[in-house]
Parts: sequence; structure tokens; C-alpha cells
Amino acid sequence: MINPYLIFGNIVWTANYDTRMQCLVLLQKKAIRVIARDKYLHVAHTQPRFREFNIMKFESINIYLTGIFVYKDQNNHLPKMFLNYIVKITDKHDHYTRYVTSMGLSVKYCRTNYRGFSLFIRGYKI
Repeated sequence: MINPYLIFGNIVWTANYDTRMQCLVLLQKKAIRVIARDKYLHVAHTQPRFREFNIMKFESINIYLTGIFVYKDQNNHLPKMFLNYIVKITDKHDHYTRYVTSMGLSVKYCRTNYRGFSLFIRGYKI
């Protein structure tokens, strides 16, 4: 019941500081404790329960969905408004650069954290 709410629009509204998303991480941990009928203890970790029930953590959901977006962008499976949202270095430069062999994606400059949280910066990092 909770997972669809964590997935819907995840790559858009998680573009924020980790401390602001911490409440959702804690909510997911509380939910898994309720499912497992565990008591809340400071020493009780939820990591084994996530593995036991095959549930992705909130941070992993974000990385997974961002990776899918980058894959779809690079393979032209997105609407035209997202065409070339993340640019390859080979499309940017006609000559050989050392950077082509490492990642293959062009990094956009970001001076502020607001831009650093955007999808094309996070997509490159992921």
C-alpha cells in the first residue's frame, strides 16, 4: 500500500536535500517494522527485513528510477520534449577527448545546489 506512493513522481520530488527526505525513509522503516511485527528498538535494524521481503529502500528506488530515465533518454524512448536531455560527449565534440572512454555523458555546470539537484545532473552522477 505504501510502495506506489514512494514511486509516484519519485525522481522529481526527491530532488532535494537528504534531510528533507529523511521523514519518508523513516516512514518506510516504520511500515516494514509493522509488516514484520517487530518492536521498535534502537538496536533492531531494518536492513535484514528489506532483504527478507524483497522491498527496495527509498534511496534505492530513487537511484533505480533515475537510471531508467537516463537509459530511456539515451535510447530515445521518451517524449520529444526530453530529447537530448542528457547529452553524450560524442554529440558535443567532434574530436577525441580522454573523457569519452570513461562515462560518455556530458556534465553540465551547476553553481548552486538547486541546479545540482536537477535530474540531468543527478542522472549523470548515477
